[in-house]
This record gives sequence, structure tokens and C-alpha cells, in this order.
Amino acid sequence: MSDYLQDYATTRVPEDKTIGGLRIGMINGVLVFAVPGLVAGVQIGSALGLERGIKAFVIGGLFLSVVGTIIGIIGVRNRVSSYVLTQFVFGRMGANILNLAIAVALLGWYGVNMSVRRYSTSACNCSITDRPGGLSRLLLVC
Repeated sequence: MSDYLQDYATTRVPEDKTIGGLRIGMINGVLVFAVPGLVAGVQIGSALGLERGIKAFVIGGLFLSVVGTIIGIIGVRNRVSSYVLTQFVFGRMGANILNLAIAVALLGWYGVNMSVRRYSTSACNCSITDRPGGLSRLLLVC
């Protein structure tokens, strides 16, 4: 039973426990198309215009691809998690600072998601009832 609970977060992953790159790629592909990525794309595209926006996306995508490839190769060869690699590169304190920065950034994206949801819900409410906030008033009355 304890073998099922082992996630190898701080140790090497045994060869028989590894999975294929397609499965990991599918998971990462889903993460790429999440709302924060779409919102950032809209913001960059509207701020830079079509031509400069496409250039920014291509340059940013190439940069992230190179960095991701290097990190992926290191992870495959050492069979350790990204957290262990971060600790190795930046030390325990540096990894904690980096993880805190990532957590704060994720909280910011949570706020962006809630803002997008609020605007879309408000637009939906207005289109259903022809009044701002009309549907939520109807729900409160019921």
C-alpha cells in the first residue's frame, strides 16, 4: 500500500515508475490553454497590435521552449522532480523564495480569473434580464 502513496518528490524515480512524454505533454498542453494564458494573450495582442504581438508570442514561445527543453532533459537524466532541481540550483532558501514568488503569481492569476468570471457573469445577467445585475436580484428574491 505504501508504494501507491510514494510520489518520489525528493528522490529519484525508478525506471519502472516513469511514464511517456506524450502523457506529460498532454497535461502540460492543457495547462497552456488555461484562462490566464488566454487573458495574457489578449492583453499582449491588444497592447502591441497584430504584427508586434505575433513577434512577441514567437520570441517568448521560443525562449520558453529552449528553457523547458533544457529543464526537461535535466529532469529526465536525473529522474528527479522540478522542486529537487530547484533546490539543487538555488539552494534550500533560494528554492523557498522562488516557490513563494510562484505562489504569489498564482494568487494574482486567481484574481484575474475571478475578474474574468465576474465580467462574463455580469454580461450574461444583463443579456438575460436586460438590467444590470438583474439575474442575481431575481435569485436573491427567490
